[in-house]
Amino acid sequence: MKITDRKAKVGLIMPALQVVTEPLFYEVAGQECQFFTTRLYLSGTNVDNYIEMEKFLPRAVQELASAEVDIIAYCCTASGAIAGYEEELATCQDYKQKTSIPMTTTMISVVDALRYLQAKNIVLLSPYIEIVNNVEIDFFEKNGFSVLKDAGQGIVDGSAIAKVTPREITEFALSQWDDEADALFLSCMNWQAIYSVAEIEKQIGKPVITSHSATLWKVLSMAGGSLKQPGYGKWLFG
Repeated sequence: MKITDRKAKVGLIMPALQVVTEPLFYEVAGQECQFFTTRLYLSGTNVDNYIEMEKFLPRAVQELASAEVDIIAYCCTASGAIAGYEEELATCQDYKQKTSIPMTTTMISVVDALRYLQAKNIVLLSPYIEIVNNVEIDFFEKNGFSVLKDAGQGIVDGSAIAKVTPREITEFALSQWDDEADALFLSCMNWQAIYSVAEIEKQIGKPVITSHSATLWKVLSMAGGSLKQPGYGKWLFG
């Protein structure tokens, strides 16, 4: 797919409590895309809550298909880690066959971005509780990456994640970084981590990927474009 004569119409599926993504995406990629959103109810931040949320996915895809979007992006990092990379690829292919609309997910995007960067050893940081971080570690190891270090902020209330400031994320990331890693991944689509990228990359000298930057990179690649806004990751312009 290559969209050249207009902005790409991107359908977003996200947990209902997520409030960071839409304004951020318009700020970062509003010149390239229009965004249309549907939401899935998420009752908490435990693994079972994400599994329950997945039951609403068919309805969300159908809604976006009726809006005739060009691309669908399922924007939830934790749910992708729980499902698995191959499983998410199969799900996206299944919905593409049903709707004729290409689909991706945040975790597909993150894996593809890490492979694009040829990053093998990573540091994983998140606002999550330990059990969710452990699921993500297992996900990455199954897909050929080594998590040298991980840390989560242990936030139980999903809405509270959005209130963590970029300064707090920057300080957290710099305190947890391991110089032996090839890249840093800041996980979660309700975390304002993308605003911390420029300062963190300046300090550590390695690529910083966030759930938002990876998802946008993948979506724009599918649409035949690229990000034109600086400051969200030097790797995006390589």
